[in-house]
Amino acid sequence: MGNRIYTAPEVLEARVDAAIQALNALYGKKETLRGLGEGFSAKVKLWRDRLTLQRNTPFTITVCGEFKRGKSTFINALLGEEVVPTDILPETCTVNRLLYGPHRNEAALSDGRRMQLLDDELCRERIQQRVSENGEPFLNITLYRPLEMLRDIMIVDTPGLNDTEDFNGQVMDMVAQSDAVIYLFSAETPLSLHEQLFLRNVVLPIEGVDLFAICNFMDRLPASEIDRFVHMTKERMDLVLPNQEIWAVSALDECCRIEGVERPNPQSAPRLEETFDRLRERLEKYKSLKHEIAISDRNERILNAIRRDLRVELEKTRAILTEERDTMAGKIAGERENLDHLAEKVGAIPERIAACAMEMKDEARGWFSELLDRVESDIPSLEKIDREIIIKYYSFYCTDLLEEALRYCAQTHIRKLADRAQCEMRDLLEEKEVGAVSLANVDLNDMIGFSFALDNRSWTRGDTLGWVGSALTGGSGLIGLAIDGIAGKMRSSTLKRRQDALTQVIQTQFGELRRSVSATLTETYRRMAEEVNKCVRQEIQERLEARHAFLEHGEALLYSDDAERQRVLRDVESVEATLKSIENVI
Repeated sequence: MGNRIYTAPEVLEARVDAAIQALNALYGKKETLRGLGEGFSAKVKLWRDRLTLQRNTPFTITVCGEFKRGKSTFINALLGEEVVPTDILPETCTVNRLLYGPHRNEAALSDGRRMQLLDDELCRERIQQRVSENGEPFLNITLYRPLEMLRDIMIVDTPGLNDTEDFNGQVMDMVAQSDAVIYLFSAETPLSLHEQLFLRNVVLPIEGVDLFAICNFMDRLPASEIDRFVHMTKERMDLVLPNQEIWAVSALDECCRIEGVERPNPQSAPRLEETFDRLRERLEKYKSLKHEIAISDRNERILNAIRRDLRVELEKTRAILTEERDTMAGKIAGERENLDHLAEKVGAIPERIAACAMEMKDEARGWFSELLDRVESDIPSLEKIDREIIIKYYSFYCTDLLEEALRYCAQTHIRKLADRAQCEMRDLLEEKEVGAVSLANVDLNDMIGFSFALDNRSWTRGDTLGWVGSALTGGSGLIGLAIDGIAGKMRSSTLKRRQDALTQVIQTQFGELRRSVSATLTETYRRMAEEVNKCVRQEIQERLEARHAFLEHGEALLYSDDAERQRVLRDVESVEATLKSIENVI
């Protein structure tokens, strides 16, 4: 029953406005914040800006996915008309925001400026021309349309993930600020490893965000294969997000139906039409049910986070100012020793992670050995198959088989490796040194605040897992080169007329394929360990630097004169009063 009760939007809106005013007033008290340190002042500004952004952001549905997944076409199909240009090749070149309102287009520039755009300027060439003329890139483009589906919400059309590193950061920031995410993937390559990791790492950890998983391009499959395909894709999705519903649709088919033109796959058309209608109905109901609740929940979460975060900092500062000086000096020295000890022990983690990765590599090598044994044992049976078919398709068969095997190994072990890193960090932070004390009754775990898991956003920024794709692609990487070698030998003119010679060359080349698989596994698992260790170092370094900065500021306060200490204590009380006012409106 509790999850059906929420704060009325107009009430929470007034609370948010009051909190923003309080944080604005607090940030304006430069002299007050000076005594609390640069870190505290930066936190006040950060929370004020975040709260203001949330206050002005409507209920947001972000459409994302890797490039060439048909995101813009899907949005047009959902809205029932062509709103988002689909001729921006190869992909959407900026973040497009769709809002309800009179028909117009605006590009956001720096310093709050806007540039009006005509409809025929919404293409890559014209956008790049306007950017060049203006001398700065567009932050985003907002398309206003008087469509009922857009009333009270914002739909965000994002560039393809992995299109560029800059866009990756933009997309993940938008996802983090969303109330719901529509994630598109292709029926031709459903839920690749990188797509699975994005869902697990970026979407799943965001509290309160609902996911709609859309499998697009279903018109490219035979109608008879749809049920089997959906079942297979659901099994793959369950490895990442159990019980997640999958919508198997064709945005192109829906657009053709709306326009009254020939459908791309007439046999599948009735099934695809029915599924898209159900999806549209589900989204409409979702919007009406969740709109007010989601915004209330979003704002309430951030208000509580502000209160908790700033109050912890104030409690630590108050402890420095009120405890006996020599006692507090000992505590600060003890905390420095704790941090130094932590830094030393963190330095030992990469070696253990690397060793763990090599153990996983050996396990994967065993799996591959069994697989290659079976494939090699089947080579004699190729003599029963037409020679031209073998020449044409056998290398593709090997590529697909090894690709799927490597995907399985990677998706199985990369989660285990990250979990191992998380356990290493948890064990480290839970250790208690004999005689160690914690500043202001905050233990080391709370002070460092370290949490390493697959939900760490730094894990997916940029294209940290792009190396996996290169190893999986036929024609590239060591495996691809070995398979290309087999294909080249088979195409040799001296072998084209001899079936037995064809199978013999495959047999003789198999040793090279085994060696290339072994080398690829070694490199893949080395890189996996490297990426996990990189995240460990980055995350803990940020926490250590923040804590050292706080201790330095605390030490300066500790040895300041009594008048200064009393002044800062009054500042703490003043800020506490501001936080109390925020608590009162919550």
